[in-house]
Amino acid sequence: MVSYSFTTFVFRNDFLIKMKRLVMFVFLYFVVVFLINLVAFESLHLNSLCDPELARKTWYIFYIISVVGHLILFEAGRLTGLLKKRRLGLEIIMLIVVIFVSVFYWEVINFNKACTDDIAVKNKLINGVKECIVRDSEGASTNFESVMSFRSESTRGLKNFQIIRTEKDSCFNARAVPKKKVFTWFEIHYNPEMKEVTKTCGDSTKLGCEEGNTW
Repeated sequence: MVSYSFTTFVFRNDFLIKMKRLVMFVFLYFVVVFLINLVAFESLHLNSLCDPELARKTWYIFYIISVVGHLILFEAGRLTGLLKKRRLGLEIIMLIVVIFVSVFYWEVINFNKACTDDIAVKNKLINGVKECIVRDSEGASTNFESVMSFRSESTRGLKNFQIIRTEKDSCFNARAVPKKKVFTWFEIHYNPEMKEVTKTCGDSTKLGCEEGNTW
């Protein structure tokens, strides 16, 4: 009876030790995966943000690194004693989880609201000129900061652009300058005498700028 109880105790103790090691390994595994994603965003994806072609290339690189990193982590687990034997089922499950989490992570980055900032800032430019036309018809001031759309409190939500005055210092004219290289500048000019709007941009190969450097 004593022998049986002792054997049961040893078995349970051994089982708990193995489970603690396994839980510790899984915890450390996902901590490392999180850090890899964090570093990958800065080193691999920063310049490809909002650029589908570069993002796709980055996606391939990231998944190669993920698979290699997955194998290295499991080998490290066995070498450090956190994993005593190969657990093929656990490896497959964790790899699938990491892939799904990473897909979600990268999709969120590629299609976040910051990627549509070129649309938002162009709307700001158009709305600002419309406000300016109304003010001009009412005989009010038409300097650059007289319209709400061009003021800093109104453009604070833009992550990738800053709206600045042109040399004319009029709300009939404004330029949106980018904070990141993936975007280009956008400018709007309204001629109140001819009642014509001119919309130009810097680089037609970048988001929101059409052929002929117009938008």
